[in-house]
Amino acid sequence: MQAILGLSQIESIEKRVQKKKDIYELYRRRLRKVVNLIPTNLEHTCPWFMDIYVSNREDLQKYLKKNAIGTRKIYPALNKQKSVNIVGNFPITDKFSSKGLWLPSSLNLKDSDINHVCDLIEKFYE
Repeated sequence: MQAILGLSQIESIEKRVQKKKDIYELYRRRLRKVVNLIPTNLEHTCPWFMDIYVSNREDLQKYLKKNAIGTRKIYPALNKQKSVNIVGNFPITDKFSSKGLWLPSSLNLKDSDINHVCDLIEKFYE
C-alpha cells in the first residue's frame, strides 16, 4: 500500500516541490522584516517545513493557537535527545532549537491561508 501511494505521489512530484517553494517564498516575502528565517536557495533546495526563529516562541505559539493556527516547535537540539547522548556544551544549537517554530506548510494551503498567518504574526509583533 505504501509503495502504491508513493508511486502515485511521484507522478506529481514536480507540482508538489513547486508548491512547497511557493509557500516558502510567500512566507519569506511577507515575514522577512518581522521574524528570522533561514535563507534557502530555492534553486537547490525544497523547503519541506516553514521554520521561523523568534525569541518569544511560546507566546507567539499561544497567540496563533488562540487564532486557530496550528504550529509546532522545531525538533529539540540533537545533543538534548536521549537517543543520541552527546556530551558537551552546544550553545548555538541550544539557542536555535529553543527559538524555532514551524508554521503551517501543507500542500493544501492557499495563498489566502498563508497571508492570514502572516497577518496574525505581523499583528503580534506590532
